[in-house]
Amino acid sequence: MHRTRDDGVSDRRPTGHGPDEGQNTAMYNCSECMERLYPFLDRELDSTERDEVRQHLDRCRGCSVRFRFEGNVLRYVGEIARSTHCPPEARRRILRACGRLAAD
Repeated sequence: MHRTRDDGVSDRRPTGHGPDEGQNTAMYNCSECMERLYPFLDRELDSTERDEVRQHLDRCRGCSVRFRFEGNVLRYVGEIARSTHCPPEARRRILRACGRLAAD
């Protein structure tokens, strides 16, 4: 049975080879799929693009492993960020550096 995990990556074992080894599944090849890595993980793709990425991941082991690794890293960083206290001064410096807070 085909199931999709929380991160959107299929649990089915992919059978393809690695990135850019002539893979061309669905609409995307490996390079095109990798261009959609973070938009996919951030749930920024529309349903059609998301389905096409999933189709590629179902067939390409290299891309599937990379997507799964990156998804795990993002989840881990998110968990640490939610459980770690940031001192107010450090928070101000970070926001200022990101352009989200006006300089003093």
